[in-house]
Amino acid sequence: MLTGFTDPALRIQEKPAGVDMMLTKPIPQKDLRAAVAQLCPS
Repeated sequence: MLTGFTDPALRIQEKPAGVDMMLTKPIPQKDLRAAVAQLCPS
């Protein structure tokens, strides 16, 4: 899930059903690529 909510308290809460990872905007390109690689290994 890519979200604009950056409040640390929101990030500590449980992730919604079906969400494997939460990323906050803006996200550096290298971090986005690392997240995709982790979630979709080749």
